[in-house]
Amino acid sequence: MRTDLVMIAYTHPNSWQANLLVIGWVAQRRSKQDCWLVINGKVLNLTKFLEEHRGGDDVLLEVAGKDAKKNSKMLATARQLLCN
Repeated sequence: MRTDLVMIAYTHPNSWQANLLVIGWVAQRRSKQDCWLVINGKVLNLTKFLEEHRGGDDVLLEVAGKDAKKNSKMLATARQLLCN
């Protein structure tokens, strides 16, 4: 997790501007070599996890570079996999 980016988002005096910077940085990381996303305000590096993901790497690459909370289908799938 990129705690430095998360801290910027929560402590910056103009937090909406900081959030745009973080989302902009994450949005550029959408490949198999550099795969990041945001879940519940946390910036996560999923690059090493792509091969292990039970749903296949294409599922993660579809939401890579985005805020995953806006993709309810992906979150529902993740919850279902975690419960099994």
